[in-house]
Order: sequence, then C-alpha cells, then structure tokens
Amino acid sequence: MSRKWLRTAALATGLAALAAGSALLLHSALEGPGRFVHSRDIAIPKMSVSLSITFISAESQILLNPDGPPCIYDLQSGRELRVFEGGGYLTVTPDGRLAALDETSGTFKKPGEVHVKVFKLDTAEKVRMLSGPSRRGTPTLAWSPDGRWLARGNRENSIDLWDLRSDGGLRNLLPDTMMDNSIEALVFSRDGRLMISGESRGGVRVRAATAWEVVQNFRFPMYETDEQMVMSIALSADGSLLAAGGGFAWSSSETTRSHGIVKIWRLSDWSEVSTFETPELVMGIAFSPDGTYLASSVWKEARIWDLRTGRNVATLPVSANGWPGIAFSPEGLLATTNSKGVLSLWKKSP
Repeated sequence: MSRKWLRTAALATGLAALAAGSALLLHSALEGPGRFVHSRDIAIPKMSVSLSITFISAESQILLNPDGPPCIYDLQSGRELRVFEGGGYLTVTPDGRLAALDETSGTFKKPGEVHVKVFKLDTAEKVRMLSGPSRRGTPTLAWSPDGRWLARGNRENSIDLWDLRSDGGLRNLLPDTMMDNSIEALVFSRDGRLMISGESRGGVRVRAATAWEVVQNFRFPMYETDEQMVMSIALSADGSLLAAGGGFAWSSSETTRSHGIVKIWRLSDWSEVSTFETPELVMGIAFSPDGTYLASSVWKEARIWDLRTGRNVATLPVSANGWPGIAFSPEGLLATTNSKGVLSLWKKSP
C-alpha cells in the first residue's frame, strides 16, 4: 500500500465523511464510547502513522510500526524502551523470543535485494540474516506459531517465504493470476497449518502449510460498480474465526465515494458468520481476547462491534485525520493510535 494511495483514500474518505455530516454525528452521539471507557494517553513523539500495533509481555509493553523506525514502549511508565533504527517493519514470534526486522530500505543495503534480520528480542543477538530479490512496496511480515516460517508480503503480487530450520533459501509464492495486486496482511493459523493473506485485489487466500497450495479464496462482493479491496485480516484468540476488513475510497473532480466492509468466517467449515458494513473504508480489525467484540479502524474512529448481536456498540474518536491503529491485549485492553502521535488505552466498562 503506497503513501500516495493512502493520501488519495484519505481525501476521498474525508470528503465522504463531510458529505455524510449530520448522519454520522447523530450516529456517534447515539452510541458513544458506551462499553469502552478511555483510560489514558501516551505521547509517541516519533509516530506519524501506525496502523500496526502489537502487545508484547501481556499488557506491559507495546510494539509500534509507525511511518519510521519501529519502537517498543512501556505502558506503565509511558517511556520508549527501544527503537530499531534503519528498520521498516518489525514482527515478533508468538512466544516473544525472536524478532524479524525488515532492513530492505536501509541505505547501507545492496540495491535490488531484500534484507530481513532475525534476532533475539531480549538480547538483540543476531540469529540470521535473510535475503532475496527485492520486490517493491511496504512489506508485511508474519511468523508461524512455532517460529519455523517467516513470510513477507509485497506489492508485486507475491509472498516471500523462509524456512528457518533449513538453509534452503527463499521461496517465492505467486498467485494464479498476474493482476496488479498488493499483499496487505499476513497471518498463520494458531496450529500453523494454514497461512492466510489479505490482498488488495486478490481477496483472502488461504494456503496449506509446507505445500503452500491455495485451499480457499474469499472475495468481497462488488459495491455497486466499485471493487472492494481487502486491507486487513485477523484471527480470533481461539483460532476458530477469521475476519477480513476493507472496502474502497476514491475521489475525482466530480464525485467522492467510499464504503467499508468486514466479513467473518468459521475456519472449521469456511462458513460465513457475519458481515458488517460502514460508510468508510476499513483499514484494520482486531478481535477481543474473549471473542465477544471486533474492533475496526475507520476514518478518524475505532468502531466496536458486538459479535453476539451484530450491533455497533461503541464508536471511539481518535481526534486526528486518518485511520487509527487498533489492537487488543490478551487481557482485553484496547489500544488505538492516531496520526498526531497519541497512543490511547481503553478499558471495557464493567
């Protein structure tokens, strides 16, 4: 996803929000924060945009991937603990032992090559340097649950894959079509048997591990005459549900259009569970740890859906233009970020 595309989508979504005006204000006023109450804010001076948030060490630390070097903050003191200069994206294994830092954009790297450093998160000791042919676009990284596989998505319609238990090098997975497609999100199933990608024009692709063949492919329906893109995916904590969020946003000299959609499927039989729609493009989604709520990132707000009733039960303002980053901690604390460098924490009301 390019920054130019984000700016265009931001303009389209902002104009659409103004056009909706009174209806959206009434909607927010009627629902309000409701079931989630604001706890506190932490200033993140270096952050301009951070759609990627990950809790590590339960609720004590949080990893941010902003429009700049990744960083880790202590939530109790609000202090910056570590910053990873020269890196473009960082991801941590589920057990918190290993981290992978994409250093492809570093000026000291060879042009035309991908460089991903794998290191121990606690000591920063380098474990391995992964490399391969460079493919354009801001990457997304994902670990398998056992730390064996590391996947890297790109904007050239493919996924790079490394097996850290062997020296077999990089494997590049190409889809069955050569469309103009971007890999926006990657996640492995909780048991490690599936790798799931959210793709701007390829929908949601589910691949079986080791063989990596596509076993399922879900797509959003057309919204009138507009194609709806997949921009984010998420798994429930118990691994039983898969959610995808996206839509579209564009503007021209004559008109502005946007629409958002979230779909949820059951992994056991691939049946569709729920569909939510909003007037704005959905850029991020996250399940609460108990599987009761789904948070979605829309223009200037985080919207919370109750999965038991299908109702939008909370609308949390982020007080800045753009889409907030969103994440739930294992204990149910909700974190949001905005483009002004503010990390907000929200607690579910009793």
